Amino acid sequence: GFSRYKAWFEVSHATSLLQSQKAMNDSEDTLDSAASTFLADVGLFSEEDVDGLEDLDGGDIFSLFSNRSLQHTQQLCAMNSIIRSIYANSDSSSSDIDFGNYYNSNITCNDTIVQGTASDSNDPAILTIGRRFYVYLTPIIILIGLIGNSLSLKVFTSRRMRKQSSSYYLATLSGSDLLTLLLYVLPSWLKEASPLITGDQRLGFIDYDGVCHLYVYFAYVFRFLSVWLIVIFTVERYIGVCHPLRRREMCTTSCAGKGVISIAACSLLVFATKPALSGVYETVAGGEVHRCTSRPNFKYVSFIFDSVFAVLTTFVPFIIILSMNSLIVRKLFLHKKRQRRDKLVSPENRMKIEFTLILLTISTGFIALSLPYFVAWCKKFNLSQYMSSRTYEMNANMDEYKCIQGLVLITQTIFFINYCSNFFLYSLTGAYFRSELKHSLGYSAWQTRRASSLSLSRGMSKSTRHSWV
Repeated sequence: GFSRYKAWFEVSHATSLLQSQKAMNDSEDTLDSAASTFLADVGLFSEEDVDGLEDLDGGDIFSLFSNRSLQHTQQLCAMNSIIRSIYANSDSSSSDIDFGNYYNSNITCNDTIVQGTASDSNDPAILTIGRRFYVYLTPIIILIGLIGNSLSLKVFTSRRMRKQSSSYYLATLSGSDLLTLLLYVLPSWLKEASPLITGDQRLGFIDYDGVCHLYVYFAYVFRFLSVWLIVIFTVERYIGVCHPLRRREMCTTSCAGKGVISIAACSLLVFATKPALSGVYETVAGGEVHRCTSRPNFKYVSFIFDSVFAVLTTFVPFIIILSMNSLIVRKLFLHKKRQRRDKLVSPENRMKIEFTLILLTISTGFIALSLPYFVAWCKKFNLSQYMSSRTYEMNANMDEYKCIQGLVLITQTIFFINYCSNFFLYSLTGAYFRSELKHSLGYSAWQTRRASSLSLSRGMSKSTRHSWV
């Protein structure tokens, strides 16, 4: 994608500048062989067209990007704005394109991001709103998520809660969300938001070999892990509710531990190849700006890798979660009358019912928060593919593209809420979670803790051998 956009802009704008330069200087020099070869190689001009351009002034096309007139400055600003907009806030960190090295430092662009400084006076309102939404809401999400996931981790690893197999999944999910916020959301926000907040260059703390590879690796590992922990928790609750005869075999702490270890090992191994596809490279040939991005000779492989990753962390989990949740809700509805007749439900079963309600809540929340981002991302991808296949129509589509980019920023920020919302969902749907949270924070008296523990242990000893959850 990038090389094709870059080639088109290099040819179209540089040719325009060459023509203007010839008109101003009345130059009789001809286009040199290197420039002729370049124009033919990119495939946008036939050999006959190149021959027809041979009366133009030659040389390095980027050498003309300095000391231009106002008209040329506007062309350069437009080019810079379009390319930066295309790659702004991309997950692959390929958005850091800087043309500042190729034109006079006194050039000022009021409608673009030049050399890392953000100004959006001429951008669509939705893009301006999206940028501010991302910049100012994301740190709140990070702060709430760090506190909430830490408390959730403490609760689910407590002595009483860890007796339940579901606690293994939720404790690991809390830890994974915590690390995702620290190793993916926070660095991404610092990198993208710093120009909008300070007006200075983007923070380049990940643009170093080693740091870049670790950032890319852990960002993929923990995002994948967080999603698939919800999936395997859904499978566990599906077995517990819909196949009670297999519950004692499958829904145990031993199986939960094996499931968590398996999905973690899968994440660590599968994404071990991603750092090999990434590194710190020049974002523009001949430039001095180096960014953490995909390796130039593996751009297509990286594209396939990221596309598969997007499907595995959105579409596939959606299908599994929706299907199993529908079956779980149906089973719960069928047992509703039986619960009313029995009236007596053991504390152990009450806790399992609460875990099932927690599952339904967090999995539904995951779909609700992720689906808008997935739709916006697909729309952006489709439009970028359309624009790349019709490069001369790119300017006409840029307003639409910028509007979609604004929607992507808004929906991505909403997607980040996945990593901070679970604590509140646990608190709303789980009485045992609230009780244990109070115990963990020291709010309950010793007698209350002791009475609750005795009640739970007695209930567990009297519970039926094959409970339906």
